[in-house]
Amino acid sequence: MKKFHSKKGLAILFLFLLSSCESSYEYKYSISNKANSTITIFYSTYSNDSVIKIAPGETKELFKTSHGIEGSGGPFQRDIRKDLKTIEVKIGTTDSAYNIRDNKFWTFEKISSYNAKYNASINGRQSY
Repeated sequence: MKKFHSKKGLAILFLFLLSSCESSYEYKYSISNKANSTITIFYSTYSNDSVIKIAPGETKELFKTSHGIEGSGGPFQRDIRKDLKTIEVKIGTTDSAYNIRDNKFWTFEKISSYNAKYNASINGRQSY
């Protein structure tokens, strides 16, 4: 009986150590409107589509996501195209929509041991 308990204990310890090397992190995507007009954001993730309006001077969160189980030491920056299927910005009443689905438009900030955020600032003067 004693051997059984020690093997079971070793198995539990092994599983604990294995799982402690992996974590799940939360990533938030937001956009700051630094333009003089309201902006409209049209975006699709791999699970939903949405439209959001942001007034001048406001920052709004678009969505939160998890990259699944990742190694310890995160959160980790990755290509935003893995989270965003499409994203376009319409400034004011113009008919033109600008695609910002490129990493150059986004900053990455580690907020805590388990949270990070991506933010894009729209000022109306970007080169799209």
